[in-house]
Amino acid sequence: MSHPEIQKYYEQLAAGYDDRRFANSYGRFIDRQERAILDRHLSGRKGQRILDLACGTGRLMEYCTDGLDLSSAMLDLARRKHPAKNFHLGNALHPELPDRGFDAVICFHLLMHLKKEDLAKVLTGARTLLKSGGLFIFDLPSGERRRIRRRQVEGWHGANSYEQTEVRQYLEDRWEPVDEQGILFLPIHRFPNRLRPLLLGLDRQINRTPFKKYSSYRVYILRKK
Repeated sequence: MSHPEIQKYYEQLAAGYDDRRFANSYGRFIDRQERAILDRHLSGRKGQRILDLACGTGRLMEYCTDGLDLSSAMLDLARRKHPAKNFHLGNALHPELPDRGFDAVICFHLLMHLKKEDLAKVLTGARTLLKSGGLFIFDLPSGERRRIRRRQVEGWHGANSYEQTEVRQYLEDRWEPVDEQGILFLPIHRFPNRLRPLLLGLDRQINRTPFKKYSSYRVYILRKK
């Protein structure tokens, strides 16, 4: 799917996005794990400038000073929730902001929708926005997990995935790996809603072990050299 089509999709989805994606037990399970990672790596950064690249409706804007998104409808909702934050309409593949020098950039639930080669563009864009030593935190669907499950994703939505060896090739010598963690190792959608919160701690423990390679998603924390 082209970027204009993706933009149109999210323009139409914006009004019900929060309720559909993160108001249910499955969405909250993912949200809490993402927040735990951000708490670990972004705590103690009061006063620093942090950008949410593809911020959507502003779900994670409490960690950030600025947000950028392709959808004006998503940004309208984000501004209502966070009127004191700075929001920018733009493309994450070619982010053009008047002020750069961010201390950190985060990017969740974007690259799964794009083409494989777009990872290089997002990495380049993040580098231009970050000051030296700044952190880039982003997630990718696990290619190893999908290979084991032989999952065939139809259409564009969430069809992209990467294996660890592929990601390392994109990093070259421009990034220093800081940390890597999995999200959603357990097939949580197969458990009753009432049991899902009880499994959160177990899932987080597994996602810090070598088995994180086979989690549904992996979060990479990189430092700009």
